Amino acid sequence: MSAVQDSRCATAVGLLLWMFLDFTVAVVPTTISGYTTNPNPAVTGIPVSLNFIGTGLLTGPGKDGAKVVTDSSCTGSTVALGTQVITTLSGSGSSSSSVVFTFLQGGTFLVCYLLSGASTYVQLNPVVVEGPSI
Repeated sequence: MSAVQDSRCATAVGLLLWMFLDFTVAVVPTTISGYTTNPNPAVTGIPVSLNFIGTGLLTGPGKDGAKVVTDSSCTGSTVALGTQVITTLSGSGSSSSSVVFTFLQGGTFLVCYLLSGASTYVQLNPVVVEGPSI
């Protein structure tokens, strides 16, 4: 084999390797920007859907999570009556997720969202639940 053939072979292999390795990875930031309630306003004794809005949200077992607490921060563990810590949210797509609670007590409660892989909850605006304790 001559040096010219070896050079062309190396160039062809190098070109194929470059074509194989030449790709772009798009990184989509994962953020939670807020939520809505349905019905609005939330009322005791009636199922209330918290519909979360963001980017890169993950639903299903062991993915994103949520809780509603009576504490003054999301590090607290006292959940509002009728709610629990949720580790499986429902939804379709990566821009929304949701959970349904039936609040048993009226008041203002802190809404907390846990992004998949995170160790701390993101504090969102409080939810106001109208009505008496049940």
